[in-house]
Amino acid sequence: MYNENKTLIVNIANQKGGCGKTTTAINLSAALARRDFKVLVIDLDAQGHASLGLNIDTGDLNVSIYDVIVRNVELARVIVPTYQKNLDIAPATSLLTGAQLEIADMLGREGILRGAIYKMLNTTAKSYDFILMDCSPSLNLLTINGMVAAHSVLVPIQTHYFSLEGMKELFTTIDITRTRLNSQLDILGIVATLYDSRTRMTRDILGQIREFFKEKV
Repeated sequence: MYNENKTLIVNIANQKGGCGKTTTAINLSAALARRDFKVLVIDLDAQGHASLGLNIDTGDLNVSIYDVIVRNVELARVIVPTYQKNLDIAPATSLLTGAQLEIADMLGREGILRGAIYKMLNTTAKSYDFILMDCSPSLNLLTINGMVAAHSVLVPIQTHYFSLEGMKELFTTIDITRTRLNSQLDILGIVATLYDSRTRMTRDILGQIREFFKEKV
């Protein structure tokens, strides 16, 4: 599908808010870039926190990932460099809030982002070693677009009570996506976040997460 020997595409997703998706996306992308990998972050959250976290002034953008999803603008046109060498971002603005409704009736709506990435990687537009997608805290059409476009899903999960709540729904969505839309989709791993070793609760929850997800943690 893609130039698979060169680009690994990872969707960072969990419909639960506040579990560290954006923080994971920012820190992982920056760490990879500092190791001399070429990295692209695609911000799929209308809050645009990944864009803001990478010091992008979202109020000063002429185009964003919204235009790729809704208006068929080429992905390479919306990508901007960040302060970190080797790290670019396709930023999001509040316009993305309405994107789900605007593409709801489009043919092939689940594969819009995959098509845009495919076109970019198979031309001389831009090339990357890693593409990381930061999704919104919901299982909407934009999150599905991220899953359809990705090779794998990375799931941040809080070491708090109720952290496993909703995970069944997420994994059901991943299974459906794998069965119907993207047979290569895999779970890259589970990242335990917001861990405080000083508290018994977080130690216990981490133990439960390890017991449940085993080697994926």
